[in-house]
Amino acid sequence: MTDNGVGKRCPCGSKQFFEQCCQLVIDDPRGAAVPEQLMRARYSAYALGSYGQFLYDSWHETARASLSVAALDTLGNQWHRLRLLQSDTDAGNPDRGWVTFMAFFTVDGQPEVMHERSEFLREQGVWYYASGVQFDTQIPSRKSPCLCGSGKPFKRCCGDV
Repeated sequence: MTDNGVGKRCPCGSKQFFEQCCQLVIDDPRGAAVPEQLMRARYSAYALGSYGQFLYDSWHETARASLSVAALDTLGNQWHRLRLLQSDTDAGNPDRGWVTFMAFFTVDGQPEVMHERSEFLREQGVWYYASGVQFDTQIPSRKSPCLCGSGKPFKRCCGDV
């Protein structure tokens, strides 16, 4: 059974309880006032699994063609940490914004990192994930400082799987 996150700290790293943080946006996407809030909620939904409908609905309609709620509902990776690097909106168009982040996870026991600049669009007051550009980010050696910025060696932080 998938953990729904209730009663626990939010996976997005805010230090708030899930039901006081990302669950508010998952339950009502209009609650995301800025792209960063939707990004955090999407990360939490992926980390917890079983929130496929929210993930599907939070993708912009022009990017949903190859998606299914059932596939998004499945917890595929073990997500460990989200690190937000930058969040901003277009000065000329407040309905367009970006979030640059690193998400640390494991696949088949191997540490991985997704480093992406995501584009978000707001329509009728609701933010949607539109697209993303992924950067090639190498996993550091186990003794190198962790990419998440904790100051710990990678092996004792995001590389501790």
